Amino acid sequence: MLGFAGSPWTLANFMLEGGSTKHHTRALQLLVHDRPLFDRLMEKLTQAVTTFLRMQIAAGVDAIQLFDSHGGALSRDLFSAGSGEWLRRIISEIDDSVPVIVFSKGTRDWNTLLNLGADVIGIDHQLPLDEARKIIPEGVALQGNLDPQDLVQFTPEEVAVETQRLLEIMRGRPGYVFNLGHGVPPGASLENISAVVQTVSNFHDAQGV
Repeated sequence: MLGFAGSPWTLANFMLEGGSTKHHTRALQLLVHDRPLFDRLMEKLTQAVTTFLRMQIAAGVDAIQLFDSHGGALSRDLFSAGSGEWLRRIISEIDDSVPVIVFSKGTRDWNTLLNLGADVIGIDHQLPLDEARKIIPEGVALQGNLDPQDLVQFTPEEVAVETQRLLEIMRGRPGYVFNLGHGVPPGASLENISAVVQTVSNFHDAQGV
């Protein structure tokens, strides 16, 4: 069972906008123009997320995933201050008895991501998986990254082919976790989801990896 929470940065974006919007700007403005106030907000969110994850661990989850869905909105220069530092604090303060996955959509600040203390780095579908394999050292597990829109626009047979292609790219890589490059879109067909699950299961059974 997978426990999860939004990252402080992503939560701050929704809070300051008052809900979902196409353009999240207020959190970035706060970070740039009023850093002390931004830090106070992030400290409160970091504490709340840490407590929430500790409760999930106590309830018996097998792993934790932090979703930093708005990480890509931060430039490389601002990522550490805006998101990375708070993710690092959460990871350092929760029980290390379960693996921790960090998924920061659109983020390419690899130095910061790899120094957060996470056991697994999730990769969004905009980064080719063979490139990600070169970037992420084998001591850190890699998760990803089928394009979610494939579940909408492809046939089950085409989805199976693309899933198999990604599995072949990662053949022999220790600790690889197959996943989508973001969430399941509302229009995804059950037949396509089933094709993905079946392809991954058959690959595991046939290859022993």
